[in-house]
Amino acid sequence: MKGAAAPAPTNRSWRAAARAAALSTGATGASRAPRWRLLAKTEKVHAFAPDGWTFRLDDWGDYKHDASAFRPIRLDSPWREQGFTEPDRIGWYRIEHRVPEALRKRELYLHVPRARGSAWLGVNGWATAWRHIGFDSERNDGPFTLHNLPAHIIEEGRMTIVLKVETHDAGAGILAPVHLPAGPAR
Repeated sequence: MKGAAAPAPTNRSWRAAARAAALSTGATGASRAPRWRLLAKTEKVHAFAPDGWTFRLDDWGDYKHDASAFRPIRLDSPWREQGFTEPDRIGWYRIEHRVPEALRKRELYLHVPRARGSAWLGVNGWATAWRHIGFDSERNDGPFTLHNLPAHIIEEGRMTIVLKVETHDAGAGILAPVHLPAGPAR
């Protein structure tokens, strides 16, 4: 069914997927063992639908782009395959999300199961985390988790999530649905 989000996995399968992600291509060169312990304490509370995102190519943009400059995109194939063929190397993915009251006092993370390129995360105009891969082709197409979104941003109850992806690869982009895991209370 087009546009429907995939069924949420059980906590057990979420933890197995998180462990696999932590043991594979990591983010920011951090030790893999501590990341696994961190993700083991989370539960997946939201999966963003692959077709709810908007996108723009712009090498000189920022996290506060006007929403009207973005066009719809799906998270299941590279941006060039979806008609974004400008020569720019930086793509900006954007989605609006309302954080339920019960989650606002918990540690929140953003898990990207499959991305090709370096990535930076902005929430409500704030640059909050990054994953730089450079030209390392072995790490160029893997999962990563951007952890512990700042409490002062989450408590507002709404999030404008902007993922900046930079690449030198024609097959670039976020290539799988993004998840929002939650950890213990802050």
